[in-house]
Amino acid sequence: MPADVVTAYTIEDSTITLPTPTSEEHTFAGWFTSEALTTSKSTIASGSTGNVEVWAGWRQVASWTESTKGTYYFTNSGYVWTSNNYYKNSSTATTTWKITLLGEASISIPYSINSESYDKLTITLDDAIIVNGVSGYYSSTIYQKLTAGTHTLVAKYVKDVSYYSGTDRATVTLNDIRDISY
Repeated sequence: MPADVVTAYTIEDSTITLPTPTSEEHTFAGWFTSEALTTSKSTIASGSTGNVEVWAGWRQVASWTESTKGTYYFTNSGYVWTSNNYYKNSSTATTTWKITLLGEASISIPYSINSESYDKLTITLDDAIIVNGVSGYYSSTIYQKLTAGTHTLVAKYVKDVSYYSGTDRATVTLNDIRDISY
């Protein structure tokens, strides 16, 4: 254990801030008061007595590998990926991501489309359609449980032959993966 970690305290001690551990395979999600990981705890208040038991919460680290195909695809700004074929009639933007998980995980994927009703966003996960040709002005979030291993996510934004409306693009946000194997 690192030298600066407090393993004992007295009623006279100042408030103790719990340490932040690190791992190459997980992201620390905080300390919790039970195995259910529902109530967080970051300090032991001055004047506390008795034993304090805490559980570490960890978020699964996933590797996202992006591969783009063709002239049009989804470009990223941080975790938000946006189709780059806006105002390009009769075009398709497609991006494929490989998601590698070390353990079972829950993933949420917010997405949106802002276009006229003939342009379509389709998203597949491991060849199963999870968003089927949505259009117009729409946003939602997909929630999926995934097993350990590698998964394939594909976003496709298809523009029709003419006309555009709104920002004329689709977005997909890839940032929330939670380890559910503990």
